[in-house]
Amino acid sequence: MKNKLLVAFLLAAVMAVPLAGCEAVGGGEVTLEVLNPVGVNVIEPVTPAPRPDTLDGNRIVMTWNQKGNGWMCREAVQKEMEKHITGADYVYFDFRTHAHADLEEIQAIVDLNPDAVITSWNA
Repeated sequence: MKNKLLVAFLLAAVMAVPLAGCEAVGGGEVTLEVLNPVGVNVIEPVTPAPRPDTLDGNRIVMTWNQKGNGWMCREAVQKEMEKHITGADYVYFDFRTHAHADLEEIQAIVDLNPDAVITSWNA
């Protein structure tokens, strides 16, 4: 708390001190504009993809992000889904890294023409 107060005090002191000896290129007065470094969040609404009424008979892509033992979890989820979903075509897709999915990998999933994608991400 003391550090935050000290920073706020120093910032206020610096802003209050006139810029003595500062001149614009070619002489004249210097004018500074203080900007808010926080920025503005712009959130654009997105319409979600249509959801199928049932997964029976659909193509379901199941991904693995290379995290340890994730492939076993994917197989266990598929076995559980098979108890409730009939005639589904399960397709496995393995991401190259657990860090992030790139556009090429996302396009590869789209090219599989899935009706649903089951994926997990992060730790």
